[in-house]
Amino acid sequence: MTQRTDWTVPTAGAAIACLVAMFAVTLATGASQEQFELARPAAAYAADLQAHGTATRVVFAIDTVFLVLYSAFFLMFAQRVATPATRTMLAIAVGAVLLTAVLDMIEDHHILAMLGSTEAGAPPSAGEIAFQHTLSQVKFNVSYLGLFLFGLTVPRTRLAGTALALLLTIGTLVQGAWLYVAPLELQAIGSMGRWVGFIAGFALAIAVVRSPDVARAPGVGSGAPA
Repeated sequence: MTQRTDWTVPTAGAAIACLVAMFAVTLATGASQEQFELARPAAAYAADLQAHGTATRVVFAIDTVFLVLYSAFFLMFAQRVATPATRTMLAIAVGAVLLTAVLDMIEDHHILAMLGSTEAGAPPSAGEIAFQHTLSQVKFNVSYLGLFLFGLTVPRTRLAGTALALLLTIGTLVQGAWLYVAPLELQAIGSMGRWVGFIAGFALAIAVVRSPDVARAPGVGSGAPA
């Protein structure tokens, strides 16, 4: 029996499951990571932390799994679509994604630290909230760079590849720029669009990987009997 050595598609599927799970928690409780990524008055920020303590911890527990999965996925996806002409660009793109994951970890733990302090009677200061805002937005900007570079390297010989390339390049830049100019009351809609884009991107990436135009890596097995 040939052992599976390529986990690109299962990892993408698991990442989608994490996104759906976090979205379900947000719909059920009103708690989301995004509400703590923008600077707001300290009293309102602390009130949201206090009101959604348990749900926020659940979201970040899932996000811990998600950031591991998306890091592994993009590394494997780069290996699958790389050509001699795109290897350098893909290496930079993977580096940006891994830096995004590190910033995501710092973000999660900083918000959880503010949550713990709030529950102990010491709500976050304006400075802490401003730091969180800066950290989160730098994380997004680094991710935009990585996704854009991935979009430039995606094979565009089939519809799925073309759609993924457009989503990662034009879609990423439009979404990122729009969120910076959108009023606060529309930020939730913009964040939902980002989540939909993530799910669509992973689904299209699965189609690209399964395309006969993407060569299978040497020694990759399906798990089926040889």
